[in-house]
Amino acid sequence: MENRVRSICRCRAVALKSTTRYLTWILHPTGNLEAGASLPVTIVAVSDGHQVYKMVCDEALASNISVGQSYVFTDCSVGRDVKVLLTNKRTKAFRSSEIKLTLLLEKEAEELIYPPAQKMNLPEIHNSNDHAKLISTEGTITHIRPIRMVRIRGKLIPMGIFFLRKDGAEVKIVRWREANLPVIEFGQNIAISHLKLKLNMYGMELSTTESTQITETEEVTVRVC
Repeated sequence: MENRVRSICRCRAVALKSTTRYLTWILHPTGNLEAGASLPVTIVAVSDGHQVYKMVCDEALASNISVGQSYVFTDCSVGRDVKVLLTNKRTKAFRSSEIKLTLLLEKEAEELIYPPAQKMNLPEIHNSNDHAKLISTEGTITHIRPIRMVRIRGKLIPMGIFFLRKDGAEVKIVRWREANLPVIEFGQNIAISHLKLKLNMYGMELSTTESTQITETEEVTVRVC
């Protein structure tokens, strides 16, 4: 797939994941966030035998795709992110002859939609400068800022900030989009996965990704001196 735009792509489906794409959001005066309009989609990891890509498919297209099978996809193109195949309502999938993949390509394709995340404690994160890997960590919520709507590429999306503390270290967590749907509280102890390390003019912060999961762990009481 040397060309950025292609009308026909021949690939093998390696993995798939059903998820929800949120189109609009409702931020109530109380500060609570609610998802508005949404669309069920399936993300499919595919490979042409040389590169790996992920495709976002609607229900009609996804119903014709099975993991392990090879297909010719019509009306698709490589997106701005070269690991993304863009589809539309005209995209169709037709079974084709088998495309053989190396184990390395299969692993790389699967990790596009099920990425690994390294577990790190907060002091380790402070000393890290690896911006490529995803991070999972845990701690106690010490401060929460109100969720607000910000405009990104012409669309309003929710953004929230809270701070996590453990083992004498504290980090800023920036929640984007659906990562703001779980309700969190001051003093709550949580585990949070698949975070991206970022450095800016204000210092270090961790941002959520589409794979981020937030779960409550044991209850912890925070004492403020």
